Amino acid sequence: MALHKKLNTRFLELLDSLGLSEPKTNQKEIISSIRSGADVCSVMEQENGQTTAMLVGLIDKLKFAVNDVPRALIISTDKERIDFLVEQIKTLSAHTDLRCFGVYPGPNIQDLKHKIYVGSDIVIGTSKRLGELYSQSGLNLNDLQVLVIDRAELCFRTDFIGQIQRLSQIRPKVQRLVFANSFTDHVERFVDEEMINPEMISSEL
Repeated sequence: MALHKKLNTRFLELLDSLGLSEPKTNQKEIISSIRSGADVCSVMEQENGQTTAMLVGLIDKLKFAVNDVPRALIISTDKERIDFLVEQIKTLSAHTDLRCFGVYPGPNIQDLKHKIYVGSDIVIGTSKRLGELYSQSGLNLNDLQVLVIDRAELCFRTDFIGQIQRLSQIRPKVQRLVFANSFTDHVERFVDEEMINPEMISSEL
């Protein structure tokens, strides 16, 4: 498989051990598009491997730890989902030294700032908490390469779309990756206003 030839051998061995050695067509599209550096909007129903492909593509793109500031932000919905994504990344990146950290409302913001300062390649959080950290100089985005919006149809509820747009506009040249289970008006608005010639991967579009 052409995709396999481009992935790190140890990464392939890990995927195989997790039963992920033969990605579906849509997963291959997602991984290849992330690797290409293009903006991506993927809209698919749940339980189709979209999340796994998103994380595999992101890990393969970042490859290893660099400096101490985040190169990828993942905006997601709540503590349960954030904890799930953190654990998935730790499992899938076991062959690397990538560092992943989750943030959400609740923990003392000064403690979060210190933990991120120690070193994180991927930071996952709610848009509100990420925005608070950035506004209080707790999130250095000078080296940000990728902005991911997970479960975008939920993240883009009216109260939060403005927060997400502000985070998106901090680093205009980042690669933007949007993943959703349905193509809502808010998702469409973000695609139209914030993304550059995105590759659309969906059975709906």
